[in-house]
Amino acid sequence: MKFAHIAALIGGLLASAPASAETLIRIGYPGTGIDDRPYAYGDYVAVANVQKLVEAEFKDVPDAKITWTFFRGAGPALNESLAAGQLDFAAGLGDLPSIVGRSRGLQTKYLASAGSHDALYLAVPPDSQLKTVEDLKGHKVAQFRGTNLQIATDRVLEKHGLAEKDIRFVSLDSNSATAALISGNVEASFGGSEYLDLAKRGAVKIIYSTKNDDPTLGRNAGLLVTAEFEKAHPEFTAKVVRAFVKGARFGSDEANRQAVFELWSKAGLPVESFEADFKDERLAHRLSPVVDDFIMARYKRSGGARQSLWPDQEGRRHRQLVRDQVPQAGPGRPEARELLVHLRLERPESDRGRSRTHQSGEQLRWAPATARPRLAMGTAPPVLPPIGAASSRLPAPWFLAWWCRWAF
Repeated sequence: MKFAHIAALIGGLLASAPASAETLIRIGYPGTGIDDRPYAYGDYVAVANVQKLVEAEFKDVPDAKITWTFFRGAGPALNESLAAGQLDFAAGLGDLPSIVGRSRGLQTKYLASAGSHDALYLAVPPDSQLKTVEDLKGHKVAQFRGTNLQIATDRVLEKHGLAEKDIRFVSLDSNSATAALISGNVEASFGGSEYLDLAKRGAVKIIYSTKNDDPTLGRNAGLLVTAEFEKAHPEFTAKVVRAFVKGARFGSDEANRQAVFELWSKAGLPVESFEADFKDERLAHRLSPVVDDFIMARYKRSGGARQSLWPDQEGRRHRQLVRDQVPQAGPGRPEARELLVHLRLERPESDRGRSRTHQSGEQLRWAPATARPRLAMGTAPPVLPPIGAASSRLPAPWFLAWWCRWAF
């Protein structure tokens, strides 16, 4: 009788246990802020993280748990975590590590651009005699190997008649490279906007920037998901993409320029650094999530990116949800366009029947594969309803493409 009572008690406890297990959405970011602060900067991933847009998107999923991991080891360290099955999304993963990871068997899919044209700076000690990229030949230079910084640096060297073999490179992460440069352990260092404040304070001297060079130079990154997670949770994948697109829209709006810089400053860099980094440049030039011909060309050149890096045309439940809503306008548009459906925008009545020429008179066209055009400061995209606005029918493909050309 006693055993029967215990069995009944255990059965009752089991029956009262939660029926659904916790669903993890694990996001990894290849980098940290100054002094390893758990913040990103310079992209819309940082916006989504600080504003908790992903968490807000899952407010109707009580069992969902969102985790963020910031990797000081950047792309290579993030790839290791992906390989170990510890992440579902790689937000802001550079072009080189994403291609290397895929070539080594990582089953990931590219969902959106997470940053392009990120400026590259070459810093040297204040008393250095180095004045140009060409002067680096034979010198000891810090570079974060295995990241998109490496491939961006290689392009700069190629543009200036050099190659990796001409430089004595030392692989150091961003924080370590800064310390090595200030202490004199290296003679120069390639990096990002983290050097602008140091230059302002006289700790280093910047002798080169891609902002004043070929417009196709700079760093590129993407938003990727594991094939396993996307197959198991297509609806959750859509939610994550939607959240990041909201971050991109906020971050690309010039009305939010100061707010975005202040948000990024949580990573430890002063607002003034971002003001200098984005001087005379629209936020949307770097923060667009749209995968255009420029992005495709960059990835293909970065290592002959295999078609499997991009979402498949068949057999993907996530693509099935949106395939009828993906705009097909524009020559050579990639298949990785699912994110655009989350804008859910309607073509205004006033624009119906209008030619595809903007009010300014400029003929709208797709960017060539060699470069994404810079939009002049003050040029505003058409005014459209907020993301998620109710729509009785899908937007006309050409109109959505038109809006993305101006908004991003």
